[in-house]
Amino acid sequence: MSAFPENSSSALQTYCHQQGVKVRTLTPTICLYHSALYILNEVICRQDVIIPELMKKLDILGDNGNLRNEEQVAVIQAGTVISLCEKWLKQIDNTEVALSQKMIDLENDKELFSKQKGFLEEELDYRKQALDQAYMRIQELEATLHTALQQDEPACRAVAESLGERQREELQLAVDKLRRQMLRQSRQYDSQILQERMELLQKAQQRIRELEDRIDLQKRQIKEIEEKVVDLQELYLKLTMSFILWP
Repeated sequence: MSAFPENSSSALQTYCHQQGVKVRTLTPTICLYHSALYILNEVICRQDVIIPELMKKLDILGDNGNLRNEEQVAVIQAGTVISLCEKWLKQIDNTEVALSQKMIDLENDKELFSKQKGFLEEELDYRKQALDQAYMRIQELEATLHTALQQDEPACRAVAESLGERQREELQLAVDKLRRQMLRQSRQYDSQILQERMELLQKAQQRIRELEDRIDLQKRQIKEIEEKVVDLQELYLKLTMSFILWP
């Protein structure tokens, strides 16, 4: 039979009622004693509960031949509750380890996507620089051709004189057409590369946001698990106090 002070509504008392454990109200004298034990409980709450030692104490208490039938039932029920709590704690520990590992994996994925984003940006800059260099080369070739045609050397002059006015215009039109075509292809290629890289970057950013949301969710779950562990420790301590207050 577990003992609780009058007008108390602890989590242990509620749990005992749900599990069918008989609860007896403490007398005023014991309530005063409980006030002193409450201070002790506040100190013990800062310590870890060793379940095997608590089970050993219950076994010693259960071997007491002076216990009444209802007291023996209470000891058995208390041992069952502690065994269940121990099982829950193990499950919580395993879940917390799995969540911690999952968080590490998510952080690694996030870092990988960030690196891929940086690589894509560098590749885009490299392609753009290569296109700019190709355009500069075209301009240099055009200038070289124009300079060669304007020179007075015999070979250049012979070539220039061999070209009629119409041929000169056709050559100039061909050069202009080639230049516009190269510029148009350069812009199209540049635009295509930019669009593809932007799509990849957007996907990478979306993936990073999803990973960050999952990491936040894992952190909240771990926090809830830690709070449950604290609640279970308080449950153990209150159960221990109930046996200390046994008449």
